[in-house]
Amino acid sequence: MLLVGGRAAMADYNSNVAGTVALIATYPSGMLLFKLTNQPTSNGSCDADFFELEPSATANDAAFNRMYARLAQAYATGESVNVGFDNAGCGTSGYIRVYRIG
Repeated sequence: MLLVGGRAAMADYNSNVAGTVALIATYPSGMLLFKLTNQPTSNGSCDADFFELEPSATANDAAFNRMYARLAQAYATGESVNVGFDNAGCGTSGYIRVYRIG
């Protein structure tokens, strides 16, 4: 999150990749890491080993939960998902920041 004029501003995603979910890892902090079978090999200064979905980077808890549910469904069924991410900035933990899962 970026502060602009004392207000929080969220970056919009600027890149997409479609693929099947190879791994999902959840953490007590609420952060979720996942990997696609065709994971990008680089993303600027970010660690491209995982995509990072953070509750604090989504519009609200309901939005985070919808994306998590979509991701879990795709993982369970082997269905492909389209991930909208920031190809210029990193998440809090340094991985590729996700803004949309469809």
